[in-house]
Amino acid sequence: MVTGKCALCLFDRPLIQSHYLPAALYRLVRNRDPEGKIVQTEGSSSALSTFEFKTPLLCAECEKRFSKGGEEYTLHNCYRKEGQFALQTALQSMGQPVHFSPSVSLYKTAGSALIQTDKLVYFAASVFWRSSVYLWRTSRGLFVNRSELGPYQENLRRYLLGESPFPDLAVMLVNVSSRPRPMMNMFTLPVGKRIERHHMFIFAIPGVDFTLFVGPRIPASCFLSCTHHSPEKYVGFMDNDSYFVPTLLNRLKDATPKGKLVKDHEVWLNKMSDLP
Repeated sequence: MVTGKCALCLFDRPLIQSHYLPAALYRLVRNRDPEGKIVQTEGSSSALSTFEFKTPLLCAECEKRFSKGGEEYTLHNCYRKEGQFALQTALQSMGQPVHFSPSVSLYKTAGSALIQTDKLVYFAASVFWRSSVYLWRTSRGLFVNRSELGPYQENLRRYLLGESPFPDLAVMLVNVSSRPRPMMNMFTLPVGKRIERHHMFIFAIPGVDFTLFVGPRIPASCFLSCTHHSPEKYVGFMDNDSYFVPTLLNRLKDATPKGKLVKDHEVWLNKMSDLP
């Protein structure tokens, strides 16, 4: 076991193998494949892989903090299989939503015991923060996109550690798929872009998208729909599937299959496209 400075608490302690995205998420997706493999794309190629992004980053205490703070709750309530999607079921029981856009409706969850938005926000913040504090590499040594959070990296660290509230100049949007059978065989690492004087980052797990905005010029409409800052604790209900699905399916179709995926490329495309 490696001893070093924990990236979260900053104490010198034994460090354990910390995942970029939770190990339980890999298990959830791999349960659909008899060999426990998933399709990973790197550059212009794709292959079946058991690779997981992990590195000695956190101490055991901080790993537990992440697990109890939001990981366990979020992964238990995201889309797990047909008929088992607790977040979607909870939203559907909350009456009429507030219509926000042609593709997303907002549900007021404040005061409801059915959805714990604090845990959803904490989980998402922990993933975006992990994306910013370490330069993650693929199995072939290629660097993946890093969430450049600037001064908000430290703000999120203190929030995750329980030393300060969620940053004032940050917005978290949680959007849940309304499909009876959302994309199951796919999750994404955070990607981001600059929009005028703020930045946007987004990632997805089965049935749920998380979007983070940081910066001094975030539109007021984002704050009004923020899952954390809005008094209503809004959670979005997407009329379509994940923001990522069309892009990732096209990327997989265009990527050159390698290894065992050469033979089963069409089979996996059908699995990844398992939509109603």
